[in-house]
Amino acid sequence: MMDIQNFKNIVISGASSTIGFHIASQLQQMNPKASIVGLTSNINKIDKTSSWDQLYEVDYLDQNSLIKAKKSMPFDSIDLLIFCNGFLHCDEHGPEKRLEDCDPTHLLKSFEVNVVSLLMVAKILKSMFKHKRRSGFFALSAMVGSISDNRLGGWYGYRSSKAAMNMCLKNISIEFGRSNYHTSVHGIHPGTTLSPLSQPFIAGRKPDTIYTPALTAKRILQVIEQSAENSTGEFYHWDGHILTW
Repeated sequence: MMDIQNFKNIVISGASSTIGFHIASQLQQMNPKASIVGLTSNINKIDKTSSWDQLYEVDYLDQNSLIKAKKSMPFDSIDLLIFCNGFLHCDEHGPEKRLEDCDPTHLLKSFEVNVVSLLMVAKILKSMFKHKRRSGFFALSAMVGSISDNRLGGWYGYRSSKAAMNMCLKNISIEFGRSNYHTSVHGIHPGTTLSPLSQPFIAGRKPDTIYTPALTAKRILQVIEQSAENSTGEFYHWDGHILTW
């Protein structure tokens, strides 16, 4: 099991997300001595009086922007990174229910946020995991990205980009292992959480299937803590059981 209370250097990517904010708040309570750094594409969305030791506004598609943030961080190694970036819809375009709804700009946005951003964070910060301490690299994925679990279809951009994210996480876990990093790399399905991302799609759902951000953050941290120290390359449900990629 992982001991979060021993993690001193923590990075939350997607710091302006609802879940990212609550994860940082709970980490600060669990481990007041930890240094918690946030990466975000929109720093104006963040309450700067909250749990962050440092906040960096970055362009995830600009490697130099991430390199600049890396050089400014208050530490040179990472014990825990949680990738919370996610894109499902915008005001102009919702999830695609059928092929006729597919729009190139919206599809590319899904892949930019859910896949390319993940790869750029992993690429630029990879060297910060090269230490002998046990560390973790976790990303919030989604069950709808599981190909074997897909029985309803639709949501082309979100489903396919999350499936691609899952493949990338598996690749990262293998590469980190080959490089002898002591880093567990996993995806986590957080469940439907009350947030701007899910708000348009929760009407009619049973209340007990929609979770508060605080509860979701607590469950994510429990999954991280309960994951086996030497495990890697798995896809976890928020309740701790392993999902099929």
